[in-house]
Amino acid sequence: MMNERVWAIADKLPFETYPRRLIIEMVNNVIFWSNHTPQKDRIHDIMSPQTILMGLRIKHNKHCKLVFG
Repeated sequence: MMNERVWAIADKLPFETYPRRLIIEMVNNVIFWSNHTPQKDRIHDIMSPQTILMGLRIKHNKHCKLVFG
């Protein structure tokens, strides 16, 4: 699942080869959003795993400004 999401981001970018740092940031982006998105088949329907474990919530002014890429 994570690999497919990373390749979906990479497919939109205008590069033939990807710098190492770009790949790392794409993976970090996918992990960030999968941890901050609540899923109906998980422990809690409304709260994300990150909110349950760490008590951290998304700051929409900071995290939702631009799409990766």
